[in-house]
Amino acid sequence: MTTFVGIDIGSLETKVVLLRNTELLDFRVGRSTFDFKRVGSNMFNELC
Repeated sequence: MTTFVGIDIGSLETKVVLLRNTELLDFRVGRSTFDFKRVGSNMFNELC
């Protein structure tokens, strides 16, 4: 079982995706390039 976290930091929004094998577990979008820590942290806190 492989888990993958992808982070796309853009100029207007940040996207964080969590995949396990081919299953999408979660996908979040933040407002700015500085939100990826908050978005990722919230996602993992909710999953654990």
